[in-house]
Amino acid sequence: MEEIPDWENPRIVERNKEPAHATLMPYPSEEEAFPCIREKSSWFSSLNGEWKFKLCENPSSTPRDFYKVNFNDEEWDAIQVPSNWQMLGYDKPIYVNVRYPFRADPPKVPRDWNPTGLYRKTFNIPEDWHGRQIFLVFDGVDSAFYVWVNGEIVGYSQDSRLPAEFNITRYVKPGWNLLAVKVLRWSDGSYLEDQDMWRLSGIYRDVYLYCTPPIHIRDFFVRTFFDEKYQDATLKVRINIRNYSEKTSPLHTLELKLYDGEGVQLFTEPVRAYVGEIRPESEAVLEVEKKIPKPRKWSAEDPYLYTLILTLRNEKGEVVEVESCRVGFRQVEIKNGRILINGVPVYLKGVNRHEHDDVRGHAITVESMIKDIELMKKFNFNAVRTSHYPNHPAWYDLCDKYGIYVIDEANIECHGLVGFLRTMFQIEETFGKHWEELLREFREKLEGKTWREVMEEIMKRFPRYIEPAQDPEWLHAFMERFVRMVERDKNHPCVIMWSLGNESGYGPNHDAMSGWVHGYDPTRPVHYEGTIHTAEKKISKSVDVISIMYPTLERLVQLAEDPEEDRPVIMCEYAHSMGNSTGNLKEYWETIYKHKRLCGGFIWDWVDQGLKRMTEDGREWWAYGGDFGDEPNDGNFCINGLVWPDRKPHPAMWECKKIQQPVEAEAVDLAKGVIRVFNRFDFTNLDIVDIFWELSEDGRIIQQGALPKIHTPPHESELITIPFKTPELKPGAEYWLMIRYKLSRDTVWAEKGYEIGWSQFKMPFNTPPKPLIRAEDMPPLTLKETDEEVAISGRDFKLTLDKKTGRITSIEYKGFKIVKEGPLLNLWRAPTDNDIPRLAPMWRRAGLDR
Repeated sequence: MEEIPDWENPRIVERNKEPAHATLMPYPSEEEAFPCIREKSSWFSSLNGEWKFKLCENPSSTPRDFYKVNFNDEEWDAIQVPSNWQMLGYDKPIYVNVRYPFRADPPKVPRDWNPTGLYRKTFNIPEDWHGRQIFLVFDGVDSAFYVWVNGEIVGYSQDSRLPAEFNITRYVKPGWNLLAVKVLRWSDGSYLEDQDMWRLSGIYRDVYLYCTPPIHIRDFFVRTFFDEKYQDATLKVRINIRNYSEKTSPLHTLELKLYDGEGVQLFTEPVRAYVGEIRPESEAVLEVEKKIPKPRKWSAEDPYLYTLILTLRNEKGEVVEVESCRVGFRQVEIKNGRILINGVPVYLKGVNRHEHDDVRGHAITVESMIKDIELMKKFNFNAVRTSHYPNHPAWYDLCDKYGIYVIDEANIECHGLVGFLRTMFQIEETFGKHWEELLREFREKLEGKTWREVMEEIMKRFPRYIEPAQDPEWLHAFMERFVRMVERDKNHPCVIMWSLGNESGYGPNHDAMSGWVHGYDPTRPVHYEGTIHTAEKKISKSVDVISIMYPTLERLVQLAEDPEEDRPVIMCEYAHSMGNSTGNLKEYWETIYKHKRLCGGFIWDWVDQGLKRMTEDGREWWAYGGDFGDEPNDGNFCINGLVWPDRKPHPAMWECKKIQQPVEAEAVDLAKGVIRVFNRFDFTNLDIVDIFWELSEDGRIIQQGALPKIHTPPHESELITIPFKTPELKPGAEYWLMIRYKLSRDTVWAEKGYEIGWSQFKMPFNTPPKPLIRAEDMPPLTLKETDEEVAISGRDFKLTLDKKTGRITSIEYKGFKIVKEGPLLNLWRAPTDNDIPRLAPMWRRAGLDR
């Protein structure tokens, strides 16, 4: 019987990996730990940089013993890590949305075509790391990989979007060592990574080493809770301390200190907890808590962070190691159909974001992340859904710092294995790309049946597979992906919801994830859109919010007014932004503000996923599916962002900024300059903005000024008067009042004076009309007629019409032809990308294009 390889066995998702834990880093001192810059620890060593690399056709064609120390790799290429090898000219990028890039036969993947990257890297172990535990961390490798150190197998890992950590203490020696890695492009994990994105491979996130003492703070979990008045708080920290030595550890002491944003310690004496003896290869778990009077709260509007310092001391009082992290005092709840942050109902003005760089692929930089987050803040977004996988660890640090609410989504999407879609792809694989002919045949046989009935009849001809969400074979893989994400990101105040994944049907595996996290972390709600599609037509109670994609306004209102529901409603995807789109935003948000249980949504999506290429004559352009000869592909469906691949905003971004702006006004008595200003901030007084006004005449500013500071509380409004003077009215002129809202102070994302919004009103002045020109005062017209044309001439102009068709054939002004051919009746417009799949063919059949 053929042995099943690890990469085709859903029950094998790792070998010898360390248990998941929060993103952390040990430091030798509190001073070094305080900045919370993991890369600056003395016990950190980056392995980013130049590696040796060779790409093979499949796992079976790799050179024998390539991982051994004495293997000759002189003819191998040099490659930069982190990177996707396709972005460096090896193999080719593939863009598909729902279908798989290979013939789906889960859990099997192609045997012949499975590009396999081999990596080799030498690294040095510093002398002062002797006697310590040494860990090797890969922050992201796509899609599965094996690791060797000094010729010995260390382990195996799947899940392209989460860290893989290995204890390599027993494999390394002082001085120089060899690290070898074998990366497979496809694995059974690829069936769970069917996201709408480029399929790229390789070691694309950071690789590094860190060392710890034998007694080590392996993990900690920070939570904050407020009293009923949301004034005083309790800080609770659960700490896991592990003994890696072969002896029972003596007594230790753990100290907890908390510093405010200015670096001032909150309490004079640290909180101390005593660590008893720990047996070899065992852990002690401590629970520490401290009352914090009136802490400054964290929110997207005021992302105030404290610094937590955990110091482990031995029985002599000497520092063994120090851990640190930023802490935001933030509490998430669901009450009365609303999402509450620190007791206040909030609106999620969100966007879905893929990790994408037009040059580096998925190997994005911190600089790129900062650019994204600053743009989001400047265009009035306050939330991100990490569609559809855990992001780079640095992203969460930045969201903590800048103030972005995050729905953290597990790396689980098996869209192409779900329901009708699976059958469609089976038809295509069986009948080729002309399966529409098959559908027509069935429609003729089943005349009068609905589309769904036709599809159900077709499905009888093809074998059905258990969807992964309903298959116990995949339960372990689902749980590992979800649990490890929660463990990694649990200490970030920006994370306000856990998401069970995306577009993967619904089944017991989702219930298992939900059940676990509700017990482990009841401080955050659980999200998953797939529960709205259950066969019973009832939304599963395994989620805490009702989530829907691309609803009509009528469907949205229906959900909001459902008398049997009390859960908040969000649109996890809406306003699809492909081409000239992102429409209905105003109507969506008017509807949201009218219904209590509607809490906002996440636009699809942030960035056009174009990849930069160069023409032969040196001109740059952005490629999409098929431009690399990739088959199958889904064309330009990856070009659906609010910003270009280089992050220049599309026009729709300005619509987003306007609709989502946190300050708005409505007219009350414009003739007297009276307007009502609404504060749509959730936590911020309107003294955050300076308000300026302009009165314009036919687009020319004739009066302007600044208003006195106002202090309108959040979710409130007040009347203000604009002190303009009624101008001498010009006949026929238009007068507009513009109100501008600008930051009154610097923020981390914009400087004082940045305009966050505006309101504009047409003034109801009794403007005298322009004087009319009487017909008898106008110069006479002349009419000339030929067999084919009629020409009408006046002063400086000539209009010519075709006598047969009645069309204008020419308009001239002062001898210059300004119209060469006249208007035609046109019931057609160029189809947008969203029209092409369904609407455009119907329009053509109706003859609207002719």
